[in-house]
Amino acid sequence: MSHRIKSALFLDFDNIYGGLHALDYEQANAMANEPWLWLERILKRASSDRKRDVLVKRAYLNPAGRVVNRDGSRQYFSSIRPQLTRSGFEIIDCPSLTSTGKNAADIRIVMDVLEYLSRSSGYEEFIIASSDADFTPLLHHRGCPICC
Repeated sequence: MSHRIKSALFLDFDNIYGGLHALDYEQANAMANEPWLWLERILKRASSDRKRDVLVKRAYLNPAGRVVNRDGSRQYFSSIRPQLTRSGFEIIDCPSLTSTGKNAADIRIVMDVLEYLSRSSGYEEFIIASSDADFTPLLHHRGCPICC
């Protein structure tokens, strides 16, 4: 039996879900309703042939964040919270800090990854699910085994 990879996943929910919602409403809806299936698809497409044990799953979201649906209704991210929790995600609330709706999710993710790196936790891989380029310096951090 091959060695399984010990992974930690950090999901920039507002970023991923909002972007997916703009590109493919049906896929975003599927992600919101069944996040565990979305996660399975992501892990199956990862570059390694080895299986992963995702021991940490954190979703960083603005509970007042929202997207506007095709019919003009609003879907608040807080309504997706129960599905994320049932899928094993620890929710990290990142409320808006500015009038433009910006939150501190990116910096919270970086701080958490660095915290896990400083421990002797034995994680072999850190997966950051985001489309932000803000994480580039973290990717170049010495000894940081990150998959994006």
